[in-house]
Amino acid sequence: MKNRYRLGWTLLTVVLITPRIQLIPVAGSFIRLEDFLFAVNFIWLIFNRHIFIALPTFLIRLFKILIGMSLLGILSSILATVSDRNSLVTGFLFSLRPIEYATLIPTIYILLVNSLNRINVVLRIFTIATFVSSMLQTFFSFQIGTNRFGFSRSSALTGGPYELAMISVMLLIYWLKSGRLLLVFLCGISLIASASRISILALSFALIILLLGRFSTSEKRINLVPRRSLILFKPFFVITLILVATLGTSASENFTQVLARYESRVQNTESSSLTLKESFALAKSAPEITSSQQYSEIVFSAPPDFTGGFEATDASTRRRYFVWFTLLKTFIESKSFVWGLGPGFAGSAVDGNYIRIVAEYGLLGIVFYWKWFASLLRRSHYWFKSAIASVLVTGLYIDIFTSIKTILLVYIFFLISNREVSLDSMSYQSRMKD
Repeated sequence: MKNRYRLGWTLLTVVLITPRIQLIPVAGSFIRLEDFLFAVNFIWLIFNRHIFIALPTFLIRLFKILIGMSLLGILSSILATVSDRNSLVTGFLFSLRPIEYATLIPTIYILLVNSLNRINVVLRIFTIATFVSSMLQTFFSFQIGTNRFGFSRSSALTGGPYELAMISVMLLIYWLKSGRLLLVFLCGISLIASASRISILALSFALIILLLGRFSTSEKRINLVPRRSLILFKPFFVITLILVATLGTSASENFTQVLARYESRVQNTESSSLTLKESFALAKSAPEITSSQQYSEIVFSAPPDFTGGFEATDASTRRRYFVWFTLLKTFIESKSFVWGLGPGFAGSAVDGNYIRIVAEYGLLGIVFYWKWFASLLRRSHYWFKSAIASVLVTGLYIDIFTSIKTILLVYIFFLISNREVSLDSMSYQSRMKD
């Protein structure tokens, strides 16, 4: 490993394994520890300008899309500020997120060119650290960083249980295609500890796509069950199962709460249509909303009581539908169909990324996000397509497209997948010449 890349390796590892730590409150949000790490990474890139020269065309194309997305957000933020809908600072902070996260792409690219094995070492460290921290939270209520549901549902090193679930699904897919069943098992346990029901559905879709790739004649890199992993997997599985069972019965009640959450979704499936109608009626009766502050007061500060009749329907689902309908109602009444209400208008959580994109970025936002995902999938193997499918499904119920660790894994896997495509293409051309 070249000395000049040591800081790059350190930054990538630290960004992945550092829990969310909020430092400075700014315009209703926070400057977090990872923001400083991104700044250090950007400075490192400036001192290693040769990296930008080496970037391939497909990455330059991706950067152009992300820059366009941020510029649209800035324009929408200015218009929202002029019409007194939102704070300019809030809008700018949310608008710059795509570019902020993208600054790690050149770092990942040059490190991947330097050594794929070291990238896998970093991912293994991240997987194990995520598993250990999720178990500490689940069984011992051990708080790590600043995250949501840190005691009742595991968040591990992320900002919340949904982010933990998403990275667990993506890592599970990667290690499954690599034949690392020990790590697959750890990711599965972390996923269960998150108690994220939508992520179980996302994993199901992803596994279907992965299996299709497995039986495709063009997909040669998926090796689901190598003999070496099976030999190690059996004793490790037994030991871990005993450990989990022991801790679950003696150390904590949280694991019981996790299982109860999955059970509640199964029992409440029949009441989904009732939930939808009730939430729509609540949102329809809400007063006209003209600003982000007024929206937050109605949705977050003094929302309707969603716990009534909890046996008949799921409270979190009722709240989610109410937020959706209220936000869409505000978007339609604003008539800002082209550029939306402005990034950050809906606050920290909409729990529906597609609705958030439409409401905050408008029709142009749909175009930019479509082009973003299309550029990611243009050159990729089936295992990466399955990982992206899990992100797209999760986006139905979670604001996952701005999750820092999720997007970081997307870019890591995107570059690994492109590297594999290039190697396969070179191998094919070599065989044709022979």
